[in-house]
Amino acid sequence: SVTAIGNYAFQDCTGLTGVTIPKSVAKIEMAVFQRCTSLTSVTIPGSVTSIGEYAFSNCESLTAIEIPEGVTTLGNSAFFGCDNLKEVRYNARAAANLTGLSGAFRSAGASVGGVKVIFGESVEKIPSNLFCNCESLTSVTIGSNVTSIGDNAFLDCKGLVEINYNA
Repeated sequence: SVTAIGNYAFQDCTGLTGVTIPKSVAKIEMAVFQRCTSLTSVTIPGSVTSIGEYAFSNCESLTAIEIPEGVTTLGNSAFFGCDNLKEVRYNARAAANLTGLSGAFRSAGASVGGVKVIFGESVEKIPSNLFCNCESLTSVTIGSNVTSIGDNAFLDCKGLVEINYNA
């Protein structure tokens, strides 16, 4: 019945290859899996409402991530430096705006020629600064239920070549 994974709990566990977070967990705190360089897969259940700053930063073997619908808080640089991230499936209905210009996915996908993001049909709001400074973002698919895109959501996404808006 763990409800939160505390700050830095598994930081620098370089041998860790996969994580399935239990359904009882609501919060993944700051830098929990930071620099888990062998981490290739993460399953985040729908019970999670908060993913802290730097939670998965520098998990350089991570190739895909799905953000569940119930997430209301996503920390700055949560996936910073995930160089091999190829795909983000973002389903958070209306997460809070990120503060500052560091973005949750800053520098993601740099080693694999880019990352693509798919906003699911549950998404109503794309938060401010979400992909800010994600220079390797190449493709964005926006679901039909999105009613607002926050300030700087895609600022400095210099590699962005394709946007599909399904309104």
